[in-house]
Amino acid sequence: MKKIWVLLITVLLVQSAVVFAQNTSGSQTQVQRGLFQPPALKLSSPSLSLLVAPPNIQLLLNNQDKLQLSDDQKGKVTELLTAAGKTRRTLVEKLSKAANELKPALLDDKFDLNRMLELAETARKAEAELMSADIETWSKLREILTADQIKQLRDILMPPQGVGAKPRPIIPRAVIPPKAEDSSSSSASDSTGAK
Repeated sequence: MKKIWVLLITVLLVQSAVVFAQNTSGSQTQVQRGLFQPPALKLSSPSLSLLVAPPNIQLLLNNQDKLQLSDDQKGKVTELLTAAGKTRRTLVEKLSKAANELKPALLDDKFDLNRMLELAETARKAEAELMSADIETWSKLREILTADQIKQLRDILMPPQGVGAKPRPIIPRAVIPPKAEDSSSSSASDSTGAK
């Protein structure tokens, strides 16, 4: 019986050592090993433009059971999002080009403030143009969809976060005036507690 226990403990120790060795390679963190990159470094376009990006066609068609799109709506949505996708692709390339020129200029040996400001303004205009096009696409999409479909689309794109999706507002206790009963009962409990 002791031999079985010793064998089991040995196997568990070896297995633990292997798992530990696989999870950590020395004292380097994931960032130091290059395994972790912040999301902003992986994006082809800035996060603000992703915030207002319209949904892709496939997402809408895959959620047909929830959205209940009519054949007419499917055609209009497909046409709208296909055209918007082409426009968006062009604008994202323009924004990426502006952003790619900005970074090397920041680190250039001959730093030129005026050049940097010009490049930053070009990137800002490209991002504003992209966001405007995306918002216009959303406006047209909302004209095609019904109010219920928009509600369903919101649930698809922004699923509830945990239990109770809409947290109730937090009101500090100092803001809530005490009730007349509460103040008399608290003073009574104070006087009884003092005895």
